[in-house]
Amino acid sequence: MKVGSNIFKILLTLALAFFSCSKITPQFPEPEAETFGMDSWIEYLCSEECEGRLSGTAGNLKAYNYLVSELKKMGHSPETQTFEVEGKTLRNILVKVPGSIDSTIAIGAHYDGQWESKFRKHYPAANDNASGTVALLKIIQDLKSGTFSSKYSFLFCFWDGEENNFGGPLKGSKYFVKNYPDIKKVKYYTNLDGVAHKHETGFDMFYYGDVMEKKVVPHVQETSGLKFAMIVKKDKGEGASDYVPFAKLNIPIFAVKSDEKGGCLWTHHTIYDDPAAISYSTMKSIIDVVEDVVMFFN
Repeated sequence: MKVGSNIFKILLTLALAFFSCSKITPQFPEPEAETFGMDSWIEYLCSEECEGRLSGTAGNLKAYNYLVSELKKMGHSPETQTFEVEGKTLRNILVKVPGSIDSTIAIGAHYDGQWESKFRKHYPAANDNASGTVALLKIIQDLKSGTFSSKYSFLFCFWDGEENNFGGPLKGSKYFVKNYPDIKKVKYYTNLDGVAHKHETGFDMFYYGDVMEKKVVPHVQETSGLKFAMIVKKDKGEGASDYVPFAKLNIPIFAVKSDEKGGCLWTHHTIYDDPAAISYSTMKSIIDVVEDVVMFFN
C-alpha cells in the first residue's frame, strides 16, 4: 500500500503541475532594450496581415513577398522554388552567396506558421518559427557586413510547408533535397527552428555526422559559454524539423535551439506564441554560435 500510495502522490503532483501550467498565462521575458535590429522583422511576420503564415494562404504569400523584398534590400537576388502540394502553391526562397571553393554551407529556417486559433484570428507563430526566419535574415545581414566570413559558398534557405497541416511535414525541405541539382556539394546543414525562448533551463543542441560529433559539438561546448540542457545525436531520418531530409542523405546537420521546457514558458502552437514571448538575447546567442561554427570550418 505504501508503494501504491507513493505512486498515486507522484501522479497527482504531475497532473496538478500540468493543469496549473496549462491554465496560467506564460510569464514572458521583460521587453529587452537591445533587439539587434530584429524586432521589425518579428513584428511584421507575426502581424495580423500575415495571418499566421499558414502554407497556401494569402498571409503566407505576404510573408514570402516581404522576405523577398528584405533580401533584395540587402543586395541579394533570391531564387524561388515553387511547387504544389494537394492543390496549394508553396514557395521556398533560396539565396546563394559564392565562396572561393566549390563546397556549400546550407543554413535554413521555415517561415510558414500554424492554422487558425479558436481564440483569435491566428497563431502569431513567433518562436515557431518567425524567430528562426529572422535569425536567418540576421545571419545573411552579418555576412554582408563582414561580421563573419568563410571560404565556403553559402546557401540560405527559407522553407515553406514545414508544419504538418496538410500533405505531411517538412514539405519544403523534402522538395529541395529531391530537386536541388547541387545537393552533393552541401558540406553541412544548419537548422534554425524555435530559437527565441528565454533560456531559463539552457539550450538544446542536435547534430548528425562524425565531423559534428567529434569536432563541432566539443568546440561549441568549450567556447560558446552556453548551458546545454540537452545534446542529442539525430540519427538518419530521426527528428521533426527540416534537418531530417539532409540527414537522410548522410549530410551532416547541426542545430542549436532554445530549450522550451523551462517553467510555463512553453508556448508551442498556442495563442501565446507571439512577439511578447521573444527573447532577442537568446536569438543573438544562437546566431553567434551558428556564425562561430562557420568560422570553425575555415
